[in-house]
Amino acid sequence: MSRLRQAGIHRGPAPVVHPETERFWRGLGQGRLQLQRCTTCGTVRFPLGPVCWKCGGFGHEWADVATTGTVSAAVTVRRATGDPVWADEVPLVSAQVDMDDGHRLPGRVLCDPDAPPPHGTPVEAAYLATDDGYGVLCFLLRAAERADPAHNDPAHDDPAHDDPAHDAADDDPVHDDPAHGDPEEGP
Repeated sequence: MSRLRQAGIHRGPAPVVHPETERFWRGLGQGRLQLQRCTTCGTVRFPLGPVCWKCGGFGHEWADVATTGTVSAAVTVRRATGDPVWADEVPLVSAQVDMDDGHRLPGRVLCDPDAPPPHGTPVEAAYLATDDGYGVLCFLLRAAERADPAHNDPAHDDPAHDDPAHDAADDDPVHDDPAHGDPEEGP
């Protein structure tokens, strides 16, 4: 099991913790990234929930999962909406991360908001501590990426990733699944 690093204190609104997801939030506060694993088919579930999206099974166990991955998509949030507490937090970078063991997680990337990480940037999971012992998932650029200022230079990006059609099907489990048909023909 890899331990998560505490990356700071969470200053935004407190997470809304449901009894079925409390272990996820508490685990983050203890430096652990845990998700539900279906006891029927073994699928790791996120978002968390009472039923497996793959087989319909109700049983699950909590499993430690990969703490490293790559950025699938990232955006800079420049305007706070909803709770006014967020006004002090923007700008910030929000991303979807493809974890090394196959699932996808959303989270904040702690980096320069004027240089969001491009597709494929390696990151590691971390957490921001809350006052109530929970944690909020976030991501840090891996050490090599932090040391290399060129990682945000578009000239260093893969030119194929400039094609929106390529990005839509790149590493997409639905489009890679033969049961969903040819991606050119649609679902």
